[in-house]
Amino acid sequence: MSNPWERGEPYVAWQTTVDPRTNGRAGRIGEVVIYRDPVGGEEVRLRLVGPSCHDWTEETAGAGPPGDDGLSAYEVAVANGFVGSEAAWLASLVGPAGVDGADGADGAQGPPGNDGATGPAGPAPAGTGFVRVTGGVLDTTLSAVGTTHLGGDITTAGKALLDDADAAAQRTTLGLGTAATQASSAFEAAGAVAAHAAAGDPHPAYALESTLATVATSGSASDLGAGTLPATRIADGSIALAKHANMATARLVGRTTAGSGVPEELTGTQVTALLDTVTTSAKGLAPTAPNDTTKFLRGDGTWAVPAGTGSVTDRIQLTVAAGTYTNQGAGPTELSVANRTIVDLTNFANCRLLARVSTTGSTASIKAQYSTDGTNFSDLTTTISLSGTGLKAGASQAIPAGAKALVVLRLVATGGNGTEDPAVEAGVVVEVS
Repeated sequence: MSNPWERGEPYVAWQTTVDPRTNGRAGRIGEVVIYRDPVGGEEVRLRLVGPSCHDWTEETAGAGPPGDDGLSAYEVAVANGFVGSEAAWLASLVGPAGVDGADGADGAQGPPGNDGATGPAGPAPAGTGFVRVTGGVLDTTLSAVGTTHLGGDITTAGKALLDDADAAAQRTTLGLGTAATQASSAFEAAGAVAAHAAAGDPHPAYALESTLATVATSGSASDLGAGTLPATRIADGSIALAKHANMATARLVGRTTAGSGVPEELTGTQVTALLDTVTTSAKGLAPTAPNDTTKFLRGDGTWAVPAGTGSVTDRIQLTVAAGTYTNQGAGPTELSVANRTIVDLTNFANCRLLARVSTTGSTASIKAQYSTDGTNFSDLTTTISLSGTGLKAGASQAIPAGAKALVVLRLVATGGNGTEDPAVEAGVVVEVS
């Protein structure tokens, strides 16, 4: 028993779409047929169990396990040689557009549409003596309608009233103003003013005339009450400062805007811009400072560095009393302790002595000395001779290093012969720079 059916084991002998139970197919016992219904697609397992060809029995084996997913259409295409992405493959499925089909038959007639808007009016008929009105409105602007179109009896003034929107506009055309809307009681009857005057009861119009006459002669605004007066009726110098418009702090009244006009409030900067700079012939403001500490304002109104070295020179005056040099010996002898001066020479570099001699002394001379303790003195300047009269100026020399401090200065006489009495004017000067 080498065959399955001989061993009684089921096996698939063949597959068919013809049901062996109906076509009388004979087989061997145990033979198995898989029958696929060609209409419904169901599969039926049949086994031949008897010697008769009709002894087929249907076996139900139950559903088997699900099979693997099949390939997608794209994967099938790739397997068959397509090269490209899935999107490219989908695009390749779209063929070219087909030709347009023939036009269809015309549809049935549609219902009538809604009425359209009314069109503009046609031109007015030619001719004179009539005008056409459509819907209560003239066919054309009134300005284009002549009086002959209106029958020939209407005037131009009457025509001007026809296009006014309302009674108020017609009153404006007629020049009536608001008086045309007032009640008759708002007006005086004819002759009323004269009747008031005859009865000694002045009419308000007469009272106003009298008030204006008073103002015209007195110039007083109080005679008129609240209101304004012509400038010619205001007396000169009668407006107090309190009546002026308020001003901001630190302001002057003037005008910087070109041309004549209303006065303006000016700041200090604006005022100085209006004022002149000082000159040799007129007063004025100092010129703008140059921000240079070596320059000074000259008499001609300009800034300049003083002539010479450009540095500032100080002059220290040591007073010499009359007679203090009388009969002085060879010295040195201090002329007057009372005339000592304390000065600070720290920031100075040079010095010299100046004196004016009024009476000569043939051998006498003077010089300035300094001391840092008030007791021990050393020469500060060179000596100047008192021989001859006039201004005597010693040579300029460097200030000794020891003198560049807070020191005491004094004058001493030298070279006297004890008999001469030269006269030195009060105010000998030590000049330092």
